[in-house]
Amino acid sequence: MQLLRDTLDAEFLFDREAVAFIDEIYRKSNECSDAATMLNELPEGNRRRAELQLQLLELEKWMMITAFDEAKKQFKPYLQLYDGSIRA
Repeated sequence: MQLLRDTLDAEFLFDREAVAFIDEIYRKSNECSDAATMLNELPEGNRRRAELQLQLLELEKWMMITAFDEAKKQFKPYLQLYDGSIRA
């Protein structure tokens, strides 16, 4: 919920592609949280645990690698302080 609260104004600050990326991060972080919760509730040896562990691993990998690289691409234009085109 913190991510949702912190990004409520995203549509006013970023283009549609960046906002869609933020939404994807929110959705996948919820999936990750749900998978972790279900995993903790299942007993050892349960067949569903292996599926959830794999799902959680894939989501964490996406967050750490894919999302990080995509975030740099999406938000770099908004983080440039000076591009040399402004003249006094």
